[in-house]
Amino acid sequence: MKKTTIAALQKLGLRDQKRQRNTQEPEHTERINNTPAGTSLSGHQIPEEQRQTSTGPLFFQDSQNNDFTKANITNVAGNGNIIQNYHSQSSSVVKEITADMITSATPALPLVFKGRDDLVDQGVDILCRQSLRFLAILGAGGMGKTSLALHIIDNPAVKQKFGQRCHFLPCDIFENAEALTQGLVSIMRIMLQENQGKQESLFNHLKATQHDLLIIFDNFETSWNNYSSRTDIRNLLEKIAGCERVSIIVTMRGPHGPGDIPWKALGDDSGIPQLSPAAANEAIKAFAGPKVESSETSDSIIGQLMYELDYVPLAIKLSAYHARKISLDALTEMWKNHKTGMLQDATTQDSRSTSVEFSINLSIQLLDKNKSNNHLLSILSFLPNGVPSWESNLNKMISKSPVGSVISQAKSTIRNLLPGQKHLLSTKSNDPSSSRNLSLEISMLLDTSLIYIQNEGLRMLAPIREFIQSQSPTSQEIIDQLERFYSQFLEDLPDNDMEAQPALQLHINNIEKIYKSQISSCHSKSSCVFAVDILYRFQRFDSVSISLIDLILEKNKNIKKDDEVRMKLRKARILKLMGRFQNAMAQVMSVKDSINEQSLSQPEADILGKCFHILRGIYSAQAQYEEAINMSLQAQKYFKQSENLWAQANSMSWLGEIYYKQARYKEAFEMYSEAQQLFHQIGNELGVAECLKRLGDIYRVQERNDDAIQMISDAQKQFQTFGNQMRAAECLLSLGELYRNQERYDEATEMLIKAQKQFEEIGLKNGLANCMRILGLVYMDQGQYDEAVDMFSNARIQFQNIGKIVDVAGCYRYLGRTYRLQRQYEKAKEAFTEALELLKGFTGERYYIGYTLWEFGDLFFDMKDFVEARRKYEEARDIFSSHGQLEKELDALLHSSVFPCINPHSTLSYASNSSEAMGVIFASWIPGVGTSINLDTDDIHLNDTVVEGSTLASDAQPTVLSSTQVNNTGATQTQFQSTLAHATSFITETTNASTSTATSPPCVPSALSSSVSQADATSTVPQSSSATSALTANTPAAYNGRNANNNSGLSTTLTSGSSP
Repeated sequence: MKKTTIAALQKLGLRDQKRQRNTQEPEHTERINNTPAGTSLSGHQIPEEQRQTSTGPLFFQDSQNNDFTKANITNVAGNGNIIQNYHSQSSSVVKEITADMITSATPALPLVFKGRDDLVDQGVDILCRQSLRFLAILGAGGMGKTSLALHIIDNPAVKQKFGQRCHFLPCDIFENAEALTQGLVSIMRIMLQENQGKQESLFNHLKATQHDLLIIFDNFETSWNNYSSRTDIRNLLEKIAGCERVSIIVTMRGPHGPGDIPWKALGDDSGIPQLSPAAANEAIKAFAGPKVESSETSDSIIGQLMYELDYVPLAIKLSAYHARKISLDALTEMWKNHKTGMLQDATTQDSRSTSVEFSINLSIQLLDKNKSNNHLLSILSFLPNGVPSWESNLNKMISKSPVGSVISQAKSTIRNLLPGQKHLLSTKSNDPSSSRNLSLEISMLLDTSLIYIQNEGLRMLAPIREFIQSQSPTSQEIIDQLERFYSQFLEDLPDNDMEAQPALQLHINNIEKIYKSQISSCHSKSSCVFAVDILYRFQRFDSVSISLIDLILEKNKNIKKDDEVRMKLRKARILKLMGRFQNAMAQVMSVKDSINEQSLSQPEADILGKCFHILRGIYSAQAQYEEAINMSLQAQKYFKQSENLWAQANSMSWLGEIYYKQARYKEAFEMYSEAQQLFHQIGNELGVAECLKRLGDIYRVQERNDDAIQMISDAQKQFQTFGNQMRAAECLLSLGELYRNQERYDEATEMLIKAQKQFEEIGLKNGLANCMRILGLVYMDQGQYDEAVDMFSNARIQFQNIGKIVDVAGCYRYLGRTYRLQRQYEKAKEAFTEALELLKGFTGERYYIGYTLWEFGDLFFDMKDFVEARRKYEEARDIFSSHGQLEKELDALLHSSVFPCINPHSTLSYASNSSEAMGVIFASWIPGVGTSINLDTDDIHLNDTVVEGSTLASDAQPTVLSSTQVNNTGATQTQFQSTLAHATSFITETTNASTSTATSPPCVPSALSSSVSQADATSTVPQSSSATSALTANTPAAYNGRNANNNSGLSTTLTSGSSP
C-alpha cells in the first residue's frame, strides 16, 4: 500500500474497527516485493493458520504511526494485489498465474438477477448486432457490474458469435501488465515458443485467430489504478484492442473506460443505474427466500428500506441475508442503528462482494492524501440530493469552507474527463485567480465512483454517504453555511408554483436534512418558520413540512405566539389530508380552546374562523355534511367579524362544495355565484376562475356537456397562467369525465393520463386515486376488464392510504361489477361483501349502500340464485324507501310490470326476457323521473378539493389586486371579463333552458351524500330522452352500468389531493 493511501485513510478515519491484526516480529528487513503465497518477506514459510487473510484495503488496521520498513509481512495472494511496491519500485518477480487460479477467482453466474434485462439486451446488441467491439460497464462498487458481464456473455447470441472464445479475467489478482499478460496466456492456453516472450506469444495468437474472440477484464480498476504500472497496462490494453477480431468488455469503477479506446458505455452517462423500486422489491424477496412474503405491510416496509439503501444491488443482497433470520421490522431497526455496518455477510471473509464497507474502502484507498478530499467527501455525504446544478451551486454552498475558494478550477478537468458531457460545463471560470486546484479532487472522486454526475448534479449513493458520515461527520461550520445557502434559495423561489416546484424538488431532501439538523441542535442561523411557510405552498412536500413543524414546536421554546398558532393550524390541515382526522381535530381544538370567545379581537376572530374552516374540511372528508355545513357557517361568522373578505369568499365556495356533494345543485350554484362576485370585488382573479370551474361542474352533471367543456377548458387555461397546477389538473380530470360521457374515449384517456401525471408531480394522492378510478370506468366501458380491475385496485389502495373509506368501498363496488361482467362470480361476491362491510360505519351513505345492495342483487340474479337476489333487492328497496325524496319513485317501481319478479309476494323467476326486464327496472328505479342516469357515477362526487394547495385554501390574507397587478400575473383584463361573462351566461342559460320540474334531486345523489334537502325538490334539470330504452339491452354483458346515451347523472368532478 502506498504511503499516500495510508495517509488518506488516516485522515478520513476509515479504519475497520472489527479486525485485530497480529504482527510478526521482524527478523531482518526486506523490500516488499511479490513473493510466493504463504511466505514472509524474509523467506520463511508461514503456517496457514497464522497467515493474514485479508487482501482488502483494511489489511493494515490502525495504520497510524506504523513503520513498515522492517516489518515481516505475509503475502497471502502471492501477487501483491493490495500490498504493492511500498517504495514504488517495480516488481521483478511475478508469481505464476495458472488457469485454475483464474477459474477459481471467476464468480459463478448469479441466479438472482432482477431488473437488468434491458441492460443485458443493450450489451448484447452492442457486441452482436451493432458489431462494436469495446463495451464498458461502469459504475460504483456494489452496482452489479460483474453480474451484468456474466449474464451478457451467457446470452445465446453472444455464445453463438464467440463460442468457447470468451475469456474472463478477474483483475483482482493481477497487479501489473506482466501479470495480466500471464493471465491471458494461461486462460487462452497459449503455448510459449522457445525464445519468445509472453506478450509476443499473446499478440501472435490474437492476430492469427480467424474467429471472433471476447476478453472480459473484470474489476479492471484494480490493475488500472496501480499507477506505477499504468503506462504498461495502457499499452497492453490498446495493443489488444488493435487486434481486429478481438472484442473487449471491461468492468470498472469510474466515469469512462481506460485508455484511448472508443468504448461504448452501458447504461447512462453516470454508468449503470440503481435498480428500479419494483426490481429491488423482487430482488430482496428472492435473496431472502420464503421468510419474506408479499403483503401490503411487508411491501411498504421493504419499499422504504430499499429507498434508504438507494436501490444498490449489493446492499439489497446483504440486507436480505439478515431478512432470512429476523423480521422486517427488526431489519429496519438494524439499518437505523448500524447503517452500512450491517451490510456484510458475517459467514465469510470480507471482500468486495460480501461487505459494502469493504467495497467502499476499495474506492477510498485510491484517494490522494490531500486534505481537501476529506472536506469535499464530508460535504457531499451530508446532502441526500447531492449538489444539483453543481457548477452554479457548489461554490455558493461551501464558499467559506476550505475547498470553496477553488471550486471553479474543477470545470476544465471534468470537461476533459467526460467529453460526452461537455454541455454540462461552461468554459468560463468563476475564480480564475484561485491558487488551489479542486479539479484534482473532483476528478479523483469521479475516478473512484465515490461520486458521479447525473443531470448536471454531483451525487453520492446512500450507502457511501452513510459510511463517510459515520467516519468523517460534517462540521457545524459547514452545516451553518449550507443553511444560509438554502434560506436564500427558498427566498428566491418563483411565485409561480408550477415553476418553483421542479426546482424545489431537486433540493427537498437536502433542505429537510439541514433544517432538521439545525432545529434539533438549536444552531439555526435563519428562520425555520420561514422555511416551513415556503414549503407549505407545495402539497407534495407535506411530509417534510409536518416533520419540521413537529420539531419547531418541540424544540423552539421561544417561538412567537402567532407563529405557534400558524404552525399548529397548518399541521392540522396536513393531518386532515393524510386522513388522520382525530389528530387533526385535536390540533385545531388546542388552538380554538386557547381563545376566549367572549371578548375577541379581530386577529382572534380570524383565527377562530380558520379553526372552524378546518373543522369543516375534517367533517366533509368523512361525509358528515350537516356538521360540515354548521362549521362553515361558523367560519363565515368569524371571518365577517374579522373583516377578512377573501376568507369569507373562500368559505362560501366550500359551502357550495358541500351542497354539490349532496346534489343540492341550486344551493351550490348560489354559493358559487356569491363567492365569485366577492372574489371579483376584491380583485382575486384566481378565486373567480375556481368558481367558474365549479359552475362548469354543475353544467356537467346536468349533462350540458358542450357548455361544461367550454367553461372548464377556459378555467384550465387560466390556472395554467396562474401556475396553479392542482386546479389545472382538476380541470383535466373533469374534462376526461366529460369526454367519457360523450364516448370520446381516446380524448378522455388523454385528459385523464395528463391529470394523473400532474397529480403525481404535486403529490395529490386523492386526485391520483380519482384519475385511476375514472380510467377504470373508461376501460370498463370498452370491455377492457383486466385493465379496469388494475385501475380500481390501485385506486382502492390510494384511497385507503389517505383514509377515504367510503371511496375504498366504492372501488370494491366497481371491482364487484367488473368481476360480474367477467363472470368471475366468487370474486365479485367477495368485492361486494367487502364494500358493504366498510359502509357499515357510514350509515348516512344511503345511496352508496343502496346501489351496492342493488348491484349485489344483480350478481345473484346472474348466478340464478333468485332467493338471495330477491333478498338483496329488498334490502336495497328498504334503504331507498327510508329516504323521503325517493318514495314516489319507489312507489312507481313497486307497481311496475317487471317489479313483481322481485316482489316478496311474488315468485322470483328467470324468464327469457329477464335481461330486458332488468334494464327497465334500472331505467325506472332512478332518483329523478325523466332523467337518464349513468350508474357508473351514480354516487361518485369527487369534488373533494383540498383547501391547502390553492388560493381558495390559503390561510394568508390576500392583497386586493389592481388592474396593473392582475395584468402582471400574465392574465389579461379580457380574460377576467370572460370569466365573469361565463358566469352570467350560466345564470341566463340555467334560467332559460328547456327544463322539467322534478320532484327529486336533479340527478343521482352524491356517493358521499347523507341527506338531500327539501329545497332541491324544485330544482330544474334538462329533459333527457330515451331514458328507459337506453337500458333495455338483451344480454347480461350489455349492461355495464352505462346507458346508451352515456348520460352521466352524477359524475366524478374532482379530485384534488384531498377532501376540503
